[in-house]
Amino acid sequence: MKTIYTNEIKRAFNTTGMKLSLLTGCALSVWHIVSVIIPQSKIISYELSSEVIDSLYIPTGLFNNWMGNELFPVQSYIFYLILPLLSVLPFGSSFFEDRKSGYIVNICTRIDKKIYYKAKYLSVFLSGGIAVIAPLLLNLIMSSMFLPALLPDSGSNGTISPTTMAYEVFFTHPLIYILMFIVIDFLFAGVIATLSLSYTYFTEHKFGVMIVPFVFYFFIYSLTNLINKTDYSLFFMLNGGANNNYLLAYTLYFLLFFTLSYIIFMWKGKKQDVKA
Repeated sequence: MKTIYTNEIKRAFNTTGMKLSLLTGCALSVWHIVSVIIPQSKIISYELSSEVIDSLYIPTGLFNNWMGNELFPVQSYIFYLILPLLSVLPFGSSFFEDRKSGYIVNICTRIDKKIYYKAKYLSVFLSGGIAVIAPLLLNLIMSSMFLPALLPDSGSNGTISPTTMAYEVFFTHPLIYILMFIVIDFLFAGVIATLSLSYTYFTEHKFGVMIVPFVFYFFIYSLTNLINKTDYSLFFMLNGGANNNYLLAYTLYFLLFFTLSYIIFMWKGKKQDVKA
């Protein structure tokens, strides 16, 4: 049993899709550093070196400006817009390919079919989550090289307010706040990627398998925008700088995605004969 889990995870992290996803995400991350963080660093250096400094001046720091804490820079906007694509690229189509190639038949004649399905789900989940948080961690580390890790100031911060989830944590232990959202992004990127597994049963086209997580994600964004509740879309909720306090919404979204992925994937897999 351990061998199939290890094998699927190794397959997931050695695909061309994983390399392409990481390359795209990290390129956006580095672009953000060059066009946003470095210029911001130069501004801070200039202001601090001025002969006359306002006694009330508080320089902006790392926690307010890194890519995972604001949506206004175009790089961050693009990153969270294409997040489902980044998560599904590594291994989302692997179940479709295993069925087409006959690989699943070869595996399931030697081990319990349920073990293969669980290993597949875990590998897609992990690869999707890592593909998304790796560029975020890179941006955080690189941003810390240019900006001071100052405690955020409530008077100069423009996105986090007293109504924001974990508001006190951001202003007292900002790194914990950041890590909390990195974990949230990991969980949602993983479960979004696994939507491709369930959809494999309903299409004969690999492109459909790859695109359906993005379509579903964008549908939620469009629907919430239509009813003037855009802040309830995952596009905004997955960014730490979004001013929301929707713990229940996070929970319901995750349960929805989990039901549409794991429950349907395992239920259909149990009913389907892999030898067919």
